[in-house]
Amino acid sequence: MNEETTLSGVTAVGSARKHRFLDRLGRRLVLSQLSRLKKGRLVLIDESGRHVFGRPDDELQVSIYVSDFRFYSAVAFGGALGAAEAYIQGYWSS
Repeated sequence: MNEETTLSGVTAVGSARKHRFLDRLGRRLVLSQLSRLKKGRLVLIDESGRHVFGRPDDELQVSIYVSDFRFYSAVAFGGALGAAEAYIQGYWSS
């Protein structure tokens, strides 16, 4: 079989990438929560593109670059501590 699991939790078959179920679920939960952002502006950039949340005219703005889909499950199920651990692991940067 032509399947290889990498350290980032992504299964690669040829050039296709498949993320773990918990990471995909975590992504849906995180993006859903961020869509409720009322103050500030957050730009989240991952392999699927750019997602903008909050008010575009707000002075408080930040960009987050997600380099590993495990970021989403860490944040969704681990909260602030999960986000901190994901940062230490290099799953995201700002």
